[in-house]
Amino acid sequence: MNKIIQHFQAWIAHETALINNPNPLLVLAVILVVGYICSRLARKLHIPVVTAQIAGVVILGKYVLNLFRADAFAVFVYNMAIPCFEY
Repeated sequence: MNKIIQHFQAWIAHETALINNPNPLLVLAVILVVGYICSRLARKLHIPVVTAQIAGVVILGKYVLNLFRADAFAVFVYNMAIPCFEY
């Protein structure tokens, strides 16, 4: 339990990501859900959808929430997207 508290305190201090070794499907799911929520919010605020989606990714990124490691998206592309195009 002490390790979890220390990790959470390090996350609050922006020393580490909240989820250090995410499953690539978890990264994809979070990106899709945040994109959907931001697109719905953009329609209500009458702003371009792309602008809201970029803002959502910035919020998820290392400067605000720091939810995943900085290379989590690159790991997703390497593990999931590239094998689809090898054939």
